[in-house]
Amino acid sequence: EEEEEEEEDLYTPKLGQSFPKELYHILNEDKNHIFRPKEWVVYKTSAQIFVWAIVLYQYSEWENELTGEESTSSEPTMTRYKILLNEQEPERETVSVLDLYKFITIVPENEVEGQE
Repeated sequence: EEEEEEEEDLYTPKLGQSFPKELYHILNEDKNHIFRPKEWVVYKTSAQIFVWAIVLYQYSEWENELTGEESTSSEPTMTRYKILLNEQEPERETVSVLDLYKFITIVPENEVEGQE
């Protein structure tokens, strides 16, 4: 029974948990992606580790002025988001859109051929 539970937990997303390497092929990064609040995404950390996260909101440059936070993006026009990595710690990360990944839909080859 314990083995079944562990196997089930492997694919139940948890904030901050590593994203399974065998599923990397369904991830897509694009600077033009638009992320919505409460959307589950995969975040690539500075250590190049892919982890589950939830988008809170798009981060505006005017917030830098309010919080005194320095811009960490090398490209000031790059869209940034506030994300949550851990439910127990209320600290939110400010990240570049280039470090967030959406999930792509994989269409079986036989369905693609049938549409021609």
